Amino acid sequence: MDEKIKKLILDGNFDEAQKIAKSFDIGYIRELLIDLCYETENIIVYSFVYNMLCKEESSELHYIASELLSMPLCHVTGAYNSALFHARRAIELDPNNISYKEYILLFYNLPERLISEYEAKKIAQEVIEKMPNSKAALDILNIK
Repeated sequence: MDEKIKKLILDGNFDEAQKIAKSFDIGYIRELLIDLCYETENIIVYSFVYNMLCKEESSELHYIASELLSMPLCHVTGAYNSALFHARRAIELDPNNISYKEYILLFYNLPERLISEYEAKKIAQEVIEKMPNSKAALDILNIK
């Protein structure tokens, strides 16, 4: 089934791929898409996620889109900026998901510093309250 859905995505047959994807857990689909994107470095994987977002917006899909852009597709100009957009939207849709907030701290540690120090520290404090051992948050707050 993995190979079938991968081929459908790479061929741009998004509707068929989405029908298959709906039968799987979102975590499994996330891993499959990230693996496929690393294997191919093809932006069509992001296009598939974006297509699904256009049909039914969800925090999980925004998070996957952000991960695709910030990891396997990070070499594309503007990928981190677009990834930050998706990360922020995931938090807007699911403000209690602490892992999304921990993830967004990545954008402070980039050379471009896409989020301000103030925002990073504010978010890091929220993360620490729920995840006291978060390395990302502890690093930003300079707590050893």
